Amino acid sequence: MRQKFVIIDYTKEMVVLVFIADSKSEEVVAIGQYIKYDDKNIASVAFAVKDNYQDMGIGTTLVSYITLLAKNEGLQGFTADVLGENAPMLHIFEKLMKKMDYDLKKKINYGEYQIEIKFTGSDG
Repeated sequence: MRQKFVIIDYTKEMVVLVFIADSKSEEVVAIGQYIKYDDKNIASVAFAVKDNYQDMGIGTTLVSYITLLAKNEGLQGFTADVLGENAPMLHIFEKLMKKMDYDLKKKINYGEYQIEIKFTGSDG
């Protein structure tokens, strides 16, 4: 199971880790990932930030960066499934997509938002 997390086929997926480091140690505080769909030019995206590092802009920066990487790979958008009670994740998607002038659609289904993001607009 560990192999799946450390051996990544970058033609199909991208994983980005955020570290906080000092002279004695380093700690992973966030992870972002997208996985390309085989039959489409879009990817499923997810991210997580440790609780004690939330509200510091880490999630926003991480999603901005993986969006840039996805666009550089020629992807045209993301999908995501977000639990309805995960307001911070929803807020990050909504804020970034508005700032970048991307088309964001969300639909709630059984307490979970199904999000579709199309990379259009000016990248404001």
